[in-house]
Amino acid sequence: MFNFEPITTTNIFSIIQILVVVAGFYWSWKSLNAMQANVKVAADHLEATKASVKLAADHLQAAKENLKTAADSVSVANATLQHGIQNTQAQLFSDMSVQGRDLQFKFMELFHASDSPEDLNSNRDQYLGTLIGYYASCFEVRQVIKLSDNAIKLFDADLEALMEQKIVREKWNEIRGMYSIEFGKYVDNLRGVK
Repeated sequence: MFNFEPITTTNIFSIIQILVVVAGFYWSWKSLNAMQANVKVAADHLEATKASVKLAADHLQAAKENLKTAADSVSVANATLQHGIQNTQAQLFSDMSVQGRDLQFKFMELFHASDSPEDLNSNRDQYLGTLIGYYASCFEVRQVIKLSDNAIKLFDADLEALMEQKIVREKWNEIRGMYSIEFGKYVDNLRGVK
């Protein structure tokens, strides 16, 4: 049934070639399986990377929203501070106005009273110094706070009208060295004050 003949060299080469081809197919199959496993791992890593990038983008968006909220909070705090400063300035100006009114009432009381001449002259002299000191204080406060243009014009007109009176100018010339150089220049630049 089987007829065995001696193995020739050609047959041995053919068998070796068949074994090499089968081994090549086997190694190719193994490489293909390994490659598929590597591709699956790479795909999993890619998905994980995509998830990480999405998570990072979400964190960046949250950080952006937090920064916007913080910036809005700073803006609100700044507006509140500015409002507080303006309220304080308005209150200070109101206090200055009330004090000015009180000083004017006192001025009228002193200069239009019927006391003895010696007392009246002493009171007037002292009061004139106080009145000039009040305006000097208002001027110095004005250098620190911002007043409206109308308030500044009112202050200027009030002091200018006061300084037009000879008795007030004389007192000013007597005590001007007690006040800042800036206030002295300011008074000198008022119209009608010489």
